[in-house]
Amino acid sequence: MKSHCESRVEKLEPRTLLSAWSTVDNNIGGYYSVQGMAADWAGNVYAVGYGSGQTGIVREKLGTSPDMPGSWTTIATVPHAQFESAAVDRNGNVFIGGGNAGGATVWQLPAGAGPDGLTVVDNASSEGFIGDEESGLAVDASGNVYAVGSGVTGPTTRSWTVRKGTYDPSTNQWTFTTVDQVGPNAVAFGVTAINSGSSAGIYAVGKVYDVVANAWVWTVRKSEDGGSTWNQVDRFRYDPNSHSTSTAWAVAGDQSGNVYVAGDGTGGAYWVVRKSVDGGASWSTDDVYLDGHGAEKLAIGADLAGNMYVAGGGYDSGALGGRAIIRSNAGGRWTTVDDYPPGTLGSAGYWGGFTVDPSGNLDAGGADSNGWFIRSSPGPAPTKVTLDFNYLVTLARNYSHPGTFATGDLNGDGQVGFDDLVLLARNYGKVVSPSDFAPVTPATAQVASSPSLSSYPAASTSPTRTHHPARHRFLVP
Repeated sequence: MKSHCESRVEKLEPRTLLSAWSTVDNNIGGYYSVQGMAADWAGNVYAVGYGSGQTGIVREKLGTSPDMPGSWTTIATVPHAQFESAAVDRNGNVFIGGGNAGGATVWQLPAGAGPDGLTVVDNASSEGFIGDEESGLAVDASGNVYAVGSGVTGPTTRSWTVRKGTYDPSTNQWTFTTVDQVGPNAVAFGVTAINSGSSAGIYAVGKVYDVVANAWVWTVRKSEDGGSTWNQVDRFRYDPNSHSTSTAWAVAGDQSGNVYVAGDGTGGAYWVVRKSVDGGASWSTDDVYLDGHGAEKLAIGADLAGNMYVAGGGYDSGALGGRAIIRSNAGGRWTTVDDYPPGTLGSAGYWGGFTVDPSGNLDAGGADSNGWFIRSSPGPAPTKVTLDFNYLVTLARNYSHPGTFATGDLNGDGQVGFDDLVLLARNYGKVVSPSDFAPVTPATAQVASSPSLSSYPAASTSPTRTHHPARHRFLVP
C-alpha cells in the first residue's frame, strides 16, 4: 500500500528502437565536427565544435516540443579556436570550453545576446591548455562553472587541471582559479555537477600515468565542498596484466542517484561503463562493448526516465568502417540503440555531444565522412507530477536545498524555495511537467523568508535568449 506521503509520478516507457534515431542536422559547409552539446530550461539546444582552419562554431536549435522537431542554425563562429564542450546555467547563459592561440579558454554567450555577445571569461595561458579533445564543462546549482583539461607543466608533461569560475554581480566579472591539479602526466577529460541526493558533488574524470604499472590508469576524482578539496574515488585498469591505457572520458548521474562513467579499456578499444550507487564509495563495471574500437571520445547522459546513454565510435553490425554508436541501459541491460550510417560501409563517430531537452528529445552529434552531423530521437516524455498534498510534502522535505523538478524545484532554478511554494499554491491539483513552468530570474526570485504569497512577483516567462519562445505557465485567476 502506498504511503499518503509518496508523490505520484507518471510511469515512463523506454524507447529503444534503432529506427527512433534520425539525422536532423548535417551538410553545414566545411568539415566540422560536433564536440559538445547542452540544453537550457526553455528547450533550446546548443551544439559546439570546430572545423578545418580551426574555426569554432556554435549552432542552436530553438525550443521544441515532441510534435515540433525544430531546426538548427549557426549563431556564432570564432576563427582560430577549438570549441570542445558546452554547458548552460539556470538563467540561459551558455558557456563554451576549448582553446585558442592564448591557451585554455572559456567563452560565455549571455542569455539574450547575439553572436557579438560571445566573450572570453577565462584564458589560462599561464596554466596550460584546456582543449585539444580534452575539455569538459559543468555548472552547479549556484551558477559556478567548472572547466577541466590538462595544464602544461613542462615540454612533454601535462597535469590534470580543474578550474572553477565564480561570478561577481557587483563588478559583472568572472574569476577563474585552479582548484585541483594532479601530475605530472595526468589529463582530465570530463566533469559533471550532481546537485542533490546521496551522490551530490563535482566529479572529474580522465587518466593518470602510473609509473609502477607503466600504464595510463582510468581515474575519477570527486569534490563534496564545491571544489575546495578533492579525493580520488575510482582507479581502474581494464587489463591489469598489460601496459595498455584505460581512460575515463565522460561522467553523468541518473535520477536514482547512481553515477556512471564511460571510457575505453585498452587504448581506444572496448567501451567500458562503470557505475557507483553510493556516491563514488564503490564502483562496478556495468557494460563492456567489445565492438567499441576507436573510442577516442565518448559522451554520456540520462533521459527524463533515468535511462543512460553512451555515444561514441565503434565497429558494430559487421561494418567495414567506423560507426557512430549509441548504447543505452533502457530495458534493464545495455544494448545498441543507434548504428550510423546505415549499411556496411561508412565512417562516422559521436565525438562528445549528447544532451536531453526538457521535452525529452535526445540529441547526439559527431562527424562522418562529410563532417558535422546531429541525430535525434524523441525519447521518453517528460515526467508528470500531480501537485497535491503528496508533492507539498516532497517540497517541504527538500526546502532550502538543491533540487530538481521531482524533488520540489518547480521553477527550475536548482533550489527548492519560496518561489516553488508559490507555484504549487497557484497550480494545486493540476498534473504538470517541467515544460509548464518558466525559470525565475535572479531579479525576480524571492527569498525563502518572504512573508506572504501576495507579495511574490510573477515569474519571468523566458529568462533565456530573447528570441526563445515563451513557456506557458498555469496561473490561478
